[in-house]
Amino acid sequence: MIDLNLNSKKTKREIYQAVVDGRITPDIQQFFRIELLKMDKRNEDVKKSRNQSKEKNESEKISEKIVELISEKNEPVGLDEMVEFFDFEYSRQKIIGICTTLVKKGELFSQKKKIPKVGERTFYFLPKWAGEDGKYF
Repeated sequence: MIDLNLNSKKTKREIYQAVVDGRITPDIQQFFRIELLKMDKRNEDVKKSRNQSKEKNESEKISEKIVELISEKNEPVGLDEMVEFFDFEYSRQKIIGICTTLVKKGELFSQKKKIPKVGERTFYFLPKWAGEDGKYF
């Protein structure tokens, strides 16, 4: 029986052949433990990547709907109105995050407005509606 010492340069084929031949040593077991850990890591990375892509696609769809809503309203829209538009499906934080991204990209402008007996609220509007100072109100 040939003992496969993994510290010596053995190929994966030689290791697999040793398993097929029933020559499983602690070194070979360790080799396969490491391979399983590598597989788990790859699978986890793929899963994360898929989730990030799914979230990105969802955010892009929400972004398009927000811009569409503001265009159709033909006036600045506040956060509460957006949350209602989405039937409370998305949290205020998610919508704020998406609106902030749209403002950074220059697809929307934002401006705070004081509303009597309510307080200060942020409204979002299309850049073409902004005055020279970048404000609507």
